[in-house]
Amino acid sequence: MRAALVLALALVAPALAQNAPAVGDAAPDFTARTLDGGTIRLADLRGRHVLLEFWATWCAPCVASAPRLAALYDEHPRDRFEIVGVALDSPPAVRAFVAEHGHGWPQVVEPNRAGRPVTDLYGVRGYPTSVLVGPGGTVVYRGEGVGSLEAVLVEALSDRADTEGL
Repeated sequence: MRAALVLALALVAPALAQNAPAVGDAAPDFTARTLDGGTIRLADLRGRHVLLEFWATWCAPCVASAPRLAALYDEHPRDRFEIVGVALDSPPAVRAFVAEHGHGWPQVVEPNRAGRPVTDLYGVRGYPTSVLVGPGGTVVYRGEGVGSLEAVLVEALSDRADTEGL
């Protein structure tokens, strides 16, 4: 039974990755319920850069990047930049983590592998995964971790980038 599950995941995972939007592709729209009970729709955030941050509380690199994400969030105005967290975790675990780390951005919680539509839509296979969507709705960055994202974000939010449509 376990071998069949591993084989099924091995066959499905590459298909998800192949369908993942790449840099230059249109970012797939979604509507999802947030941790606070609201609803968020990617299309409603058009006109600003949106960082989709796929993470989990049990992911050591995700936890390590939390302070850097919080700093990025605080450095940029909401009318130009927003973060949407997509957590593969339980609502209580995400709620506690967000409270402890002061993450004020919207969080979508996808608590189990059977019900993670946003994660699947973006073909996420590892954590953390960052997808930066430009103001026009195209993917301008996709990667794991926050490292190179910071440089891309600074460039994307510069006045020059705004005139070039990044």
